Amino acid sequence: GKDTLNVLAEQLIKDKHQIIRNAGLSVIGMDKKNEVKSMIFTDKHSSTRAKALSVYERFEGEAAVPVAEKVLQKEQAYEPIKAALEVIYKHDKTKGLQFADQLTSEKAATLVSYLTGIFADSGDPAYLNYIEENLVNVSVYQVFNVFGKYKELLLKQDVDTMMKRVEMLKNMAFNDGNVYRKYLATSTVSAIKDKLVKKEMEATEEAEKKAFVTRIDQLKRVIEEIISNEDDQSLKARYKSFQ
Repeated sequence: GKDTLNVLAEQLIKDKHQIIRNAGLSVIGMDKKNEVKSMIFTDKHSSTRAKALSVYERFEGEAAVPVAEKVLQKEQAYEPIKAALEVIYKHDKTKGLQFADQLTSEKAATLVSYLTGIFADSGDPAYLNYIEENLVNVSVYQVFNVFGKYKELLLKQDVDTMMKRVEMLKNMAFNDGNVYRKYLATSTVSAIKDKLVKKEMEATEEAEKKAFVTRIDQLKRVIEEIISNEDDQSLKARYKSFQ
């Protein structure tokens, strides 16, 4: 029963291996929340400190926010920093965004990936530059998520802001050494085109419709250029769906 599990969990969180301590944290009962809280600051392994904070938030809800803020002040390791930001952002988006802002100089891929999600959520075009700088820094594992969030943020912007990004995306599709980034850059140009097609259909003024058509044609030409420049046959084949 529950008590047996809790007795076991108490033993597990004292184990010398962090994987076993983490397993103990997964099943520990709320009556041990003080032990869990102290592990947030005292456990020698960063993954266990992060896990302890997540478990503490599950017990305490919003009351875990001040603890998470303390973690951000003291902590050097990325896993607990990310866990702390998650707790704060979940309960207070404005405060979470402020803390995220302070972490933009950090280069760890998992953190960049998480920050990108917060920034995409905000809809603020000021964050486009940060994500663009990091598109080339993140690992292959993160690039799909980061590019997806970038696209999400970009498509929330006005037409001029979206169009200003096309040249950079085209350069990436032309020159980047990574096939995934090439594909994602092209797919983003295509997404801008689709967005403008939708806007053109919704437009009521003739002049407005014309302006959209001009830009849609421009984007179609960019996609044609990317396709004709590409040597990789499998990429070329994938690009066909963007025409």
